[in-house]
Amino acid sequence: MHICLACNQIFEPRKPDQKYCSKRCRNAVYYKHYKERLSLPMRKRVDCAPCAVCGQNFKLQRPHQVYCSSRCYNKARYIQQKRRHPNPLLVERKCEHCHQLFIPNHGKRRYCSDRCRWQASNVRNLDSIRQRNRQYTHTDAYRTHHRAYHRNYLANPEHRIRLLIKTAARRAARRNLIFEEALFITLSPPPSICCCCHAPLDFTTGRGRGNFQRSPSLDRIESEKGYTVINTRVICMFCNTRKRDTTAEELRTILTYIEREKKIDTPPRK
Repeated sequence: MHICLACNQIFEPRKPDQKYCSKRCRNAVYYKHYKERLSLPMRKRVDCAPCAVCGQNFKLQRPHQVYCSSRCYNKARYIQQKRRHPNPLLVERKCEHCHQLFIPNHGKRRYCSDRCRWQASNVRNLDSIRQRNRQYTHTDAYRTHHRAYHRNYLANPEHRIRLLIKTAARRAARRNLIFEEALFITLSPPPSICCCCHAPLDFTTGRGRGNFQRSPSLDRIESEKGYTVINTRVICMFCNTRKRDTTAEELRTILTYIEREKKIDTPPRK
């Protein structure tokens, strides 16, 4: 015999764990508890909460959400299972590459992740990898590929001018000349014609390929000064090789000599 928890009457239970004598008493108790829950103050809704595994704040999609992702959920379940059923071989150990603690999933595991395993393999095989790369760089296939890539890269006017400016910067540092970084801005976009002879520049040509005389080059108006914005111009190689380090007076002297000798060589007209 049992005592009903609602009306305190003695009744004969149908099941061993029966608490109420009838459905009416059971529903009355359930309704009473429901009213008590409604009378309690409502909890404030929280939009963000820290993850129980990784500790990062995340936006809640459900009121009682504990983990930020399925990965953290699976990790928490895995840790719980390991605590319930401990394996003497799967104790926490250090990764042989990054030296961080991790729980292996089998007894022979040495690295915490595939990334550490690949990096450790590369470190072990570093000498063989370098030797293989060194052998490949001396093959004809590598030379052909590198030349084609370099030719296509320098065919772009912006890439060609940037290479000329970087080369001029190294030359200025070697000769203790002034170099201004503003050349990267003033020469962008690059000019398409020579500032000296006004001939179109050919960016697809270079040393040993095609019309080398019309390829672009950087010229200093006054050779004693450095590579400044005022003193630097883009001219073709034809004009730059003839100008070199000569001054205006020297060029004027050469021009006078050519005109004078040309008049002497030409016979007078009858």
